[in-house]
Amino acid sequence: EESPRPTRPDRRPTLAKLEIETQCSAHELHAAMQRYRAIEVRGRWCMLDPQFETDVVESILALAVEQDWPLDAIPLADAVSYLEPQIDETAVRHCVRTHSIAAFAPWDAWRAAATQAELALDPRAISRFRARAMLLETAAWPKDVFYEAWADGLPNGVEVCDADLEGQAVLLPADACAGPTVRALPVESMPASPAVRFGLLFGVKPAWSMRELAPYLTEMVAPGKTAEALVLQYARCVVANDGTYTYVARA
Repeated sequence: EESPRPTRPDRRPTLAKLEIETQCSAHELHAAMQRYRAIEVRGRWCMLDPQFETDVVESILALAVEQDWPLDAIPLADAVSYLEPQIDETAVRHCVRTHSIAAFAPWDAWRAAATQAELALDPRAISRFRARAMLLETAAWPKDVFYEAWADGLPNGVEVCDADLEGQAVLLPADACAGPTVRALPVESMPASPAVRFGLLFGVKPAWSMRELAPYLTEMVAPGKTAEALVLQYARCVVANDGTYTYVARA
């Protein structure tokens, strides 16, 4: 395993540069950085390689089992001691933080969380991590196979939840060739352009509920606007006989 050392650290932005150059408020920027699990390395910000991040979290969870640490009290210094030098201290502390109940704390508290003595892992974050790791390994799964393997890969007391797939995968309905399928669709891989993003989404699946679309819209909804108003610029609403609403691409 290699530590998250950038090849050209000078090309990665500082927080001050991000706050100046991004077209959003500092609060919105910080929230996005937390949501995408951004990491600070020597004063500059980036994201961990997905496979490296997966390996780090897997190592932390395996260590917790080996050392009989409760998931609500992971000792950060001990975790670093056991995992170094194979894994950089910054990466260990960061990955515990981003999968803990402090993951969406206020910005200053979030930054400070990595220096705490202990952190409590968030069961929902662990569930999302396991789903993300499975989808990184195989992008499309038969639904029943995925859910069974997902449940088997979680620690005792942590259960699967459909909401943990939001922004990570989409459920494709059965067709003539296959049964229901869980397909990877990470929000961080989405294009920034709304038109291009909606084109991609409707290319993956022709009809979406608003709940399914919501995780892919968060950063595109302008202040004072609604997600539905944005969707209706690129889609039309279809009402089924049972009163449910779905959205399909405009002709």
